[in-house]
Amino acid sequence: MTEWGSLIPGLQAGRFDIITGGMYILPERCRNVVFTERLLSLPKPCSCRMAIPKDLHSFDDIRDKGLTLVTTAGSDTVTNAKDAGIPEDRVMQVAGQAEFLQTVKVGRAAAGSLNYFTVKELADKDDSVEMADPFTPPAGKAGYPSLAFLPNQQAAVDAFNEVLNTYIGSDEMMQSVGKYGYTKINLPDGTKTADLCRRWRPSNRAGQESCQTWCASVGHTTARDCSLSTNHGDDGNVRLHPKIAEFLRITCISRTKHHSCAATLTKHAQVA
Repeated sequence: MTEWGSLIPGLQAGRFDIITGGMYILPERCRNVVFTERLLSLPKPCSCRMAIPKDLHSFDDIRDKGLTLVTTAGSDTVTNAKDAGIPEDRVMQVAGQAEFLQTVKVGRAAAGSLNYFTVKELADKDDSVEMADPFTPPAGKAGYPSLAFLPNQQAAVDAFNEVLNTYIGSDEMMQSVGKYGYTKINLPDGTKTADLCRRWRPSNRAGQESCQTWCASVGHTTARDCSLSTNHGDDGNVRLHPKIAEFLRITCISRTKHHSCAATLTKHAQVA
């Protein structure tokens, strides 16, 4: 078992070969790993919550009542909570599922947020907690869990996708996963992993801060300098100042030793 926030670092360090924990395909993660095609679709990010009975049916309820929400470190729930207006000091991040469950049970947090299947499993096994029902998820796009490999394992990803293409939605698969609550509603839609990876378009302050932090991390002077040099078009593409675009292109090649990276940058990050 590995803590959620340590999955990508652990993969990069060679402690294991594949991340199989149902990690959502997010653009910021696509910079560090290669995702397979989607395994399922969840109607909204983190579409289910677990809460002790406090009449909680949305993130708005948690915010308005001044309650505390818990999730695991590295979960996109942190961003969702911030977007919903829940103060940072009201969002607890814990190491793993055991800590997550215990935090709710002892009352340190009024509610917890993880992916649907994890929450369902925890609630099914422990009568002291329950899934919020009904629950209104925060606004956002569907979540797409997948498997993650190192960038140099593209051949393995291609082989997996070839098998997945014939297996996903088959009678054999549905019979196998049905006991976990997976239904045809959860089958992935037509959205492709490549599309999800290029959707890097901060639409709020939290997203913009993420953009700035990344730009600074690859070698630009400061996050502020980066924010003055980038903007985002209505089509969702990142538009870069020409000098920064060239810097990122060179950095991309030097770090990955793969010129296709530069081609991808040129295609999806247009020069302003």
